[in-house]
Amino acid sequence: PTRRSSDLTGTGMTKEVADKIFEPFFTTKAQGHGTGLGLATSRRLVEQMGGTITVTSQLGEGTTFTLRFRAARSRAVEAAS
Repeated sequence: PTRRSSDLTGTGMTKEVADKIFEPFFTTKAQGHGTGLGLATSRRLVEQMGGTITVTSQLGEGTTFTLRFRAARSRAVEAAS
């Protein structure tokens, strides 16, 4: 599998917030700022490509998003099969 992690520095988030961030329309932003669709859409796209997206976060330290995808087979390997 192919893996890509992104470490974000900042305040991190509580477990309660992290458990909800991929839900459509969930946002921590003030009303009128953000729709709460960004991470829900990202998760759906990643899953449609056969991958996964996870989050780990430590309040006061930061957040890491990890995306995992199956490794693509090269066309040369497919042609030889």
